[in-house]
Amino acid sequence: MDILEVSEGIIQVMPEGRIDATNVQAFEETVLPQVKPPCRGIIVNLEKLEYISSAGLRAVLKLAKAAKAAQIKLVLCSLVPDVAEVFKISGFNLLLTIVPDLSAAQQSLS
Repeated sequence: MDILEVSEGIIQVMPEGRIDATNVQAFEETVLPQVKPPCRGIIVNLEKLEYISSAGLRAVLKLAKAAKAAQIKLVLCSLVPDVAEVFKISGFNLLLTIVPDLSAAQQSLS
């Protein structure tokens, strides 16, 4: 999983493949420490994510709660159809800011 600084105070996280019980801890250990100043926005780019389990959804929710507590904006983008369906079925699409692509994510944080 890559963490890139997109611009000052904005980071992009790009998990690849799957987020499930076998690797959710690595996802959390990589992303959660980023939720602190000088970070002011996090983009979770899911264009390379093929599958997310309930454990992965919990990790995303944990990230969202941490970001909200730290007053850091969180945006998810570029969900592939299968992952988008999981977010829709779980209702997470109503709880989180999800935009179509990276450009829209960057705009929403500017």
